Order: sequence, then structure tokens, then C-alpha cells
Amino acid sequence: MAVRVGLTVQNYKGIETSFILALVKRFGIEYVEITKSVFDELDKITPLIKRIRAGFHLPIICEDTYDFSCLAYKKEIDELIALLNTHCKALNIKYFLAHPPEPAESEDDLQTSVPFLLENLSRLPTHIFIENVPSWKPDDFSQFIEEAKKTLGNKLSGICFDFPHFFVMGEDPIRQLERYDGQIKCVHLSDCVKSEDLHLPFGMDGVLPIDDFLDALEAHHYKDYINLELLPRTFEEIPFVVYSYLKVLKKFRPWKYYRTKIRTLIILPFIRKIFSK
Repeated sequence: MAVRVGLTVQNYKGIETSFILALVKRFGIEYVEITKSVFDELDKITPLIKRIRAGFHLPIICEDTYDFSCLAYKKEIDELIALLNTHCKALNIKYFLAHPPEPAESEDDLQTSVPFLLENLSRLPTHIFIENVPSWKPDDFSQFIEEAKKTLGNKLSGICFDFPHFFVMGEDPIRQLERYDGQIKCVHLSDCVKSEDLHLPFGMDGVLPIDDFLDALEAHHYKDYINLELLPRTFEEIPFVVYSYLKVLKKFRPWKYYRTKIRTLIILPFIRKIFSK
């Protein structure tokens, strides 16, 4: 398939997920990554997400207080799995995204959290991608992927390559891209500083070599999902989110870029007006 460029869509500074989803649809976005916040307003989200592919980012401890490896949250996990199995088709979910267990943030050790995570992932209805995180060195992450395959089989479809995560841990992301070439089914992009993944839009205060990485992706003939995980710090930075989306689109989908650029000229003044209030 052609590269699909999308955005994470979730509650932002008191603005509902449904409003943000309706807004990004105006730009012709054909893919988004959603979180469990969609279930807070499912009746609004379901009609909006028709004809848009969705990935579902499973809970993570730093944002949700738990992930699918936390034994103490079995009830919450079971409830979310039931919702996902019921509404997967209506939400047009094409994959689920999970992190490996992160013992530094959890009360559980890896001997118990890894089997519990894999058991929970096996109950999901469609493809699973596992994302690299800064607390797992590349060799350990590769070993975890191999272990996960033994439990999940073909349901584990590949990895989510988070460019900033490798960068902040001091690894060369382009070298890691070469290491995982062929396994990568989703890419997470944002800008950051050397020591922290701030999820910055491009063109702000980050130091990530975005252009070099996009060139490397193109050279590897990458053809899957690219999701922009962007958290503008103020409403004034929202135009930089649009700029980031256009930058990636121009690289991989030039014809769609030019159509979207025209839409941007019309819609961006409207967005500035909304978020300046």
C-alpha cells in the first residue's frame, strides 16, 4: 500500500477527541491513531471515523496509570479488551499498539508482567505492533519481540519504530532503522531534545535530524504507516502540527500533499480563529 500519514487524535487541553477528529478530517487525513478516550464519546466518534483507518494505542503507565502488563489492573484491562472486541470494526481499527513492560514504572517484575502482557494481547481481534521504548536496549527489545512471536504467532505483525525513543536513549535511529528493516509496520515521528521525548511538532525547539530520517525511510522503500505523535505546548503551536503533517506528506505522497496544501490555505485561518479564543 501507499504510505499512510496520520496523527494521534485524543483529548487535548480540554478539547474532546471527537472535535479534533472532525477537524483533522477537513484536511483529508486518511489514518489516525486513537486511544481509549474514544470510548468516552463513542456515539460521536463512530460516524466520524468511517473511511478513516485507525490504529489503537493501548494504555501506557505514564498517561493512564496502567498498561496491559499490570496485574493489579486486570479488571480495567478485561473491560477494555471487551470494548475493543465489540467495537473494533465500527472504529475501523487496523492494528493495536503496545509497549513492552516497563518495570521502573510498575510494581510487577518482568517474570510476571511479560506473560500477562502477551496473554492480554492474544485476546485482541487484529494485528499487533510492539513499539520500542527508551528503557529497553535494542538487543533486549529484539529478544522480547522473538519471545512475543512464540505466544502471538502471526497476530504479531511487526514493530512500531519510534524514532525519538531511539534518539533520546543515545542510539543512532538510522542505524536501528537498518537493523529492523522489514519488520517495521508503523513509524512514530515527532521532534525532541537530546534528553527527553517531548513530542514536539517540527520546526520548534527540537534537534532531531528529521530530514535525514525521512530520506532513510524513503531509501528503504518504506510503504506502511507513519503516525505523528505531536503535543503542541500551546494553541499557538497548532499550525506547526499542520506543517509537520505536510512535510511528511510531501515526501511520501506528493500528489496528496498538493491537494492538502490547498485545503490548508482555506482551513488554517479558521483553526487560528478557533484556538485564539
